Amino acid sequence: MSDPRVAKHVPLLTGKWDRKRHAEFVSAEEECWRRDGRGHWAILHDGAYAGWSGSRKKATNGISDWC
Repeated sequence: MSDPRVAKHVPLLTGKWDRKRHAEFVSAEEECWRRDGRGHWAILHDGAYAGWSGSRKKATNGISDWC
């Protein structure tokens, strides 16, 4: 997440990513899977990371929606 080549393709990625922030991100993603049974997926091509996709609940104005 701290690689500028990655940040270029992730518009919501802001600020610097250190180990603490990364751990918090992973924990939040894992919580989505535990709570909702769905979340983001890593996409691999020929065994190499190519990107991510998926869906998760997002609260907007206090209302939960799938995004």
